[in-house]
Amino acid sequence: MASILKFFSFLFIINASSLVLTTCGAAPTHSLTIHSLKAAILGGLDTMRHFFIQRPWILEHKASDVVAKAMREPFENGYAEVKALRTLSDLYIDSGMVSGWPSANPSPVLLMKKVPGQPIRSCREYRMASTEQRTAIHTTLQKMVCSQVVKWALEHRLLFADLHQGNIMVVMEGTTVKSMQIIDFGYPGIFTVTANAKEDDIQSWCLARFADKWVM
Repeated sequence: MASILKFFSFLFIINASSLVLTTCGAAPTHSLTIHSLKAAILGGLDTMRHFFIQRPWILEHKASDVVAKAMREPFENGYAEVKALRTLSDLYIDSGMVSGWPSANPSPVLLMKKVPGQPIRSCREYRMASTEQRTAIHTTLQKMVCSQVVKWALEHRLLFADLHQGNIMVVMEGTTVKSMQIIDFGYPGIFTVTANAKEDDIQSWCLARFADKWVM
């Protein structure tokens, strides 16, 4: 039972107040408290035990390092998100059908590694920075993000287009960007890239797209 309960904790987005469930690529569609979620999961104990037995490697990850995303149904866009997540990052842990969470009926669940950092406007260092410092931060992030986007496009022929600020997790060190990581590979943010697409064209597109989404 202890192991099973430990697995349950993986399905908690460790945000003490609530859990947000989202449809692939869409805005949050439902939320509930951790207490009501735990009750729902315990109601589906037999199915959850089977899921755990079939996927023991999930327990290699700490609960605090995992995010669970529940989708309404395993439609095509959900499969595309899993493929993009596995191709473009190392964030994918597992996915499958789970009963008891978020509802009694079997629902597709995607488990991902939690990314360090937060959206730039949530960073205290950014909020306290001068206009000049913010401009420098934006310029640095633009270069870092577009470098990654272009690399993915050329190597995997997949274009990440959903460049709004909530999809870029940033770690700051003073007013310097220490690291950034792109998240959310769901619909409608991923497009295929034709074989004749040129690096300069992708770079120019990304710089313009970033500037449009990151107005100070």
